Amino acid sequence: MTRRPVCAKSPTPLGTSFSLTLAPHRKYSMSGFEIAGVVLGAFPLAISAIDGYRRVARKVDAWRDVRLIYTRCSEDLKNEQLLFKRHLRLLVFPLVSDVVAAQDLLDNPSGPRWADADIAELLEKKLGESFELYICYVQRIKEAIDDVSAEMESYSELVDEKRKQQAVSTLARLSGSSIKDAAKLQTYKARFLEGEANRKRLLTELRDSNQKLWKLLDSSEKDAALTRQLEAAQAASTLDASLCNFWRTATAFFRALAAACGCQCRTDHAAGLLLQHRASCKDKAKFEVLFTIKASESGPSSLNRWEAFTTRIEEGNHSGLIKESRTLIEKKTINQPCSQVQPKAGIRRSAFRAKAAATQRAKVQFTPTISLNTPSSDLGAQQFQPISTICESLCVIETGCKGYLDLPDENRRYYVHSVSQHVKTPHSVTLEQILNKGVRPAPTRRESFSIALIIASSFLQLLDSPWFPSTGHRTYPFTKSSLIFPADSSKPNVFLLHQPHIRRDFAVIAADKEATTSSNATAPADGVGPALARLGITLLELCFRAPLEQQPYRTSWPRGESEQEREGFDFLAAKDWLRDVKDEVGEEYATAVSWCLLGNATVSADKWRSEMLKEVVWPLQRCVDYFKLSGSG
Repeated sequence: MTRRPVCAKSPTPLGTSFSLTLAPHRKYSMSGFEIAGVVLGAFPLAISAIDGYRRVARKVDAWRDVRLIYTRCSEDLKNEQLLFKRHLRLLVFPLVSDVVAAQDLLDNPSGPRWADADIAELLEKKLGESFELYICYVQRIKEAIDDVSAEMESYSELVDEKRKQQAVSTLARLSGSSIKDAAKLQTYKARFLEGEANRKRLLTELRDSNQKLWKLLDSSEKDAALTRQLEAAQAASTLDASLCNFWRTATAFFRALAAACGCQCRTDHAAGLLLQHRASCKDKAKFEVLFTIKASESGPSSLNRWEAFTTRIEEGNHSGLIKESRTLIEKKTINQPCSQVQPKAGIRRSAFRAKAAATQRAKVQFTPTISLNTPSSDLGAQQFQPISTICESLCVIETGCKGYLDLPDENRRYYVHSVSQHVKTPHSVTLEQILNKGVRPAPTRRESFSIALIIASSFLQLLDSPWFPSTGHRTYPFTKSSLIFPADSSKPNVFLLHQPHIRRDFAVIAADKEATTSSNATAPADGVGPALARLGITLLELCFRAPLEQQPYRTSWPRGESEQEREGFDFLAAKDWLRDVKDEVGEEYATAVSWCLLGNATVSADKWRSEMLKEVVWPLQRCVDYFKLSGSG
């Protein structure tokens, strides 16, 4: 129920009225929104009363003496009416979704919509704790308007007396000579002039209350904006924390996968993790992994009927997966072998350009598909089992969900869902090949920005996990040759540049099983700087779509006798190349590259992820968004 404010009534001259107290039982019976409508409708009445006085003053030859005072009073009242109406416009329009209905409210102060309980409730919520004070100010405005109207109407008594005279039928015949004596005229003018002080007081009260309404609305808007800002900051902080800690989840997933990579044929297997830009990691983790096996000379065996298997692996529990598994079974396909047409050099294309270039490509069918049939058994009766060997599990194609990966010391399960199978492994291209013009046409600026965002975001999410190790047997978490882009399964000459994968061999995964730290371990305090510098160089190469080693900035330096020397010279060349980025692609991208190369030096080891999110990932996101908004490539 709408609250009713209790306001101290402003002192008013004897004989004036306050129309909001029409009867004792109806005092403050209207909602705050209705009162505002009443006030809006009271302004024209007060202005009409003043106009009535002007007409009377002209008839009794008093206009010359009171014209200046009257004009100022009329202008002041009309100004306050305009301010109040504009104030209501700012207040009402956000509450009423229909612009026509909102304008109708302002044009019809006595209309039924002012009694709308829903709008009144929205008004109270909008004003919050200032609602009661707001209504008090509105009531004060109404009191002042009523008092002005009452005073101006009292000056028309002369007209009322003359209307009672049968000898005078209209105001047009009213004149100074028809007045009984000159004292009557002087009394009339004196009353108006003496009332000037009271009118000024009333207009001052009106102006003061109007200004307080504006200030109250302004402070309420600022308070609401601050509240939204704090809530957004808190939500962003929560999202930041989830992103900055995702490497622990990735580590736990890697350990669960490593436990299932103990097959005898593991030297022939590899797992490619799809790299993704995640805006949030608050929900249960989801991964997409492309499992591959080397083709044997005799072709696929009866056991291994696939060379590539795309899976979706998500953290969760048994509940809710049965229905999803049935859906997957009905939709997914197995690709069967057919004649392979190798794409000729110079005609490889990215997926972003596939549609535009469809008429120019050779008609190539990568593999026909065979739909998987839903098993006759009731899925609801099935119980998902733990996967001991991922290789053997993928050979079973009867269900959408293969089971789950887990570890005895981890309270997590990772359910493996089949997405698609390929008897022949799709072609792929590495980032190194892309930068060396191995894809024709070369990636567009938009594609390059998208790749840069995904790699940088994945770096933040996965560094210090076994997927992107910052220490150990690898000098850097990734190389240009370790980032691969698979071809579209139905269009082998089209590479999915928006789907980079990081590839890990089963043998390496299994070997890392014991060496991998627990997901609760802390990240190493050192080693991040060189890895970030390598990321910065990769962002530079994507910016110019060319490798660093081919640039004059690099060739002017020695090659380097050791890996450490080569990395040092690479860094010096990258610093020089950095100066060209702003003119090439703008400030946002240049800021991201600069932080990776130079800006991270003063960031503490426990804060680098949150800083990287602000200084690298978000600027790159804005670069990508720019192309989405502009529609350019």
